[in-house]
Amino acid sequence: MDYEGFSYGGGKRYGGFGQVYGGEDDAAANERRMREDAERYAGMSPDALESELIARAGALRAEGKLDTTKLREFARGVAPFMSAAEQQRLRQLIDMLDRV
Repeated sequence: MDYEGFSYGGGKRYGGFGQVYGGEDDAAANERRMREDAERYAGMSPDALESELIARAGALRAEGKLDTTKLREFARGVAPFMSAAEQQRLRQLIDMLDRV
């Protein structure tokens, strides 16, 4: 019996019942990616950020991974924590993503 588990790539190893052990866990990987994205986008202009958003949205749409319905649900959930101007801008961005 192999107690070492097996890997789907990327250094993650899976034991019984799909339990991850060793390597980078999902929370740490997500945190690392978010930090890298924040650094990459920090110096971009609003127009450049919007262009990047459209490009990434187009790629996600092509893969069938862009769900603006879920984005609208998210927007409704965070609306109480946003100013009216922020809410309006978020709605505009989601409307823009609908057209991608």
